[in-house]
Amino acid sequence: MSAEKLFDFIMTEVDPECTEKTHITISHFEYIAEAMNLTLDNLSLYVFFWQVVFAEQETYGGQPYLIEKLTFVKALDKWLPPGSAQWKNTASKKYSTIFSALRAKVDEADKEIRETNARLTSFVRFLYLWAVKGTESLLDASTELWESLFHDGSEPTKPFAHYVKFDKKKEWIDFVKSERFAQRKYVVSIDVFQCIVTFARSETDLAHYDVNESAYPNAIDDFVETLLQDA
Repeated sequence: MSAEKLFDFIMTEVDPECTEKTHITISHFEYIAEAMNLTLDNLSLYVFFWQVVFAEQETYGGQPYLIEKLTFVKALDKWLPPGSAQWKNTASKKYSTIFSALRAKVDEADKEIRETNARLTSFVRFLYLWAVKGTESLLDASTELWESLFHDGSEPTKPFAHYVKFDKKKEWIDFVKSERFAQRKYVVSIDVFQCIVTFARSETDLAHYDVNESAYPNAIDDFVETLLQDA
């Protein structure tokens, strides 16, 4: 048994007529989520694929929402070595034992993101490179992720979401959708995407925020100015 066989199994389960078994795509996400007892309504599948894509190096230069077969196989072969007990006698149950083991890996990663700054930073970088960069609308892709990534403290923290408390979550999302953001030709670059997480976690005293000494991107400086104007 090998990770390659699991990859081919997923391809066949989703599309029995599939002959080009080269990538996991969005069309496979629902099946994988269900097999691992996850949901597409939160960031749990992103957490899983973050571990897969960034298993060896924290970079991604492909198209959005794609997982190459080699990337998938190399990562899973490390987690579930061929010949281990986790790989045995599972085909008749559609690899349920394997999927359960992978789910445990996701739960472990979820905890790491919440408790370790470096892992949160890595996850945020992955979100941009894998799910934002290269999409038709950087803004739409980003705001959808921010809705799950941030919480403003007014509601209970949800599983596989709400990794960062951001009191100004609504104001930030409203700002990036505003005419001001568009007119000033701001874009959601990887710098903006990562720095807004840093800003959210910094608990910056806005009353003493100095744009001239700020290390944040201009879009975030402008956001602070709008907050102060509206105060």
